[in-house]
Amino acid sequence: MDNKSRNITVLVKPASAACNLCCSYCFYLETAKNRQQGDRGIMEKDTAAALIATTLDFAAGGTVTYLFQGGEPLLAGLDFFQNFITLVQSHQKKQVERGLFTPSQACYMVQTNGTLLNQAFCQFFAKHDFILGISLDGPAHIHNLHRYYPSRKKDCHSQVIKAISMIREHKIKFSVLAVVTKAWAGREREIYQWFQDQELDHLQFIYCIPPQLPRTQCGEPQNKEKKCQDMQPQETYEQDNLFSLTNDEYSQLNKEFFNLYWNDLILGKDISIRFYDNLLAMAQGYQPEQCGMLGYCPATITVESDGSLYPCDFYCNDTWYIGNIKKMNLKELFYHPVMQRFIISSQRLEAECNQCPVLALCRGGCRRERDRDGTGSMALHQYCQGRKDFLSYFLATIQSAPPGT
Repeated sequence: MDNKSRNITVLVKPASAACNLCCSYCFYLETAKNRQQGDRGIMEKDTAAALIATTLDFAAGGTVTYLFQGGEPLLAGLDFFQNFITLVQSHQKKQVERGLFTPSQACYMVQTNGTLLNQAFCQFFAKHDFILGISLDGPAHIHNLHRYYPSRKKDCHSQVIKAISMIREHKIKFSVLAVVTKAWAGREREIYQWFQDQELDHLQFIYCIPPQLPRTQCGEPQNKEKKCQDMQPQETYEQDNLFSLTNDEYSQLNKEFFNLYWNDLILGKDISIRFYDNLLAMAQGYQPEQCGMLGYCPATITVESDGSLYPCDFYCNDTWYIGNIKKMNLKELFYHPVMQRFIISSQRLEAECNQCPVLALCRGGCRRERDRDGTGSMALHQYCQGRKDFLSYFLATIQSAPPGT
């Protein structure tokens, strides 16, 4: 915690839990609904200024990556992002005037459902080298199954495809964030080929873990209590099997996808699936870059729109509230008892894990997939057997590869 330069990533929720869609598997709406203060509104300028000053100064000449997410972060409006850039540039000038270290650099990323992207947003993102993560679960009949507008009068999938066309037009770097649900099981080749046909070859899979309570309300920005009138009872969170894979399905799905990915790699194709990229790196002795594969939780900075601080995007609830960015610096955050408890509890493994032949690759998995009630009481990964089966297959596959592969 000295003045040496640091590279840090900050997860920022500029529009809190507000969203223009009503996705049936959304975990963050439930998180917001079950804390004392739910939706926090749009981030105010003074909160953004405090966030920027604290993070750029802590980086001490390094780089701060601001990753905007939600809810739907674009609901904050283009003015918010323009003002944010202005505030960053203003504080960098102050750092030059103080002469304590080289001004900290800033990088920008946005995770969005894509439906609000327009030419103005794209021009701005291209100008400032934003990297976008676009939520897209595959072909229309898969994507629209769980991702839709509250009224369902518009086709969500077609809007995302139009957004990707605009992104490409403006030459903005982007990747696809795909939520893996039960609908993927048995359709692996179809879905993989569809992404290939769309020339979408940089993917991140997010395995769906349904929230614990039934879904009854949308995250509408202007009326957060508006109900999803068209949502049927079977589309709530009451039946996990509508969303989550079984262990057998998890194993089989990953075997199929990895085979397709592995064969394309051998053919020299430019393909990236983040989970498999990290596994290959780990098999060669490197550390994974994806936090859920480290075997412990790093000190992740997550900032709600009112400045509230949490240790992880999945844990923005009252149990894990740390403080407010307007009242504490990052050194205080990292050493705060809540943050320390979060980090230490994530390192706990079940005794069974210590005897597992694929522990070096699994490392227990993301704590969200082991912490069933959100309190820090860890258990085996929800896909423990499926992961063990797939990772054994993964090792056998790469070990039998021809020399030089």
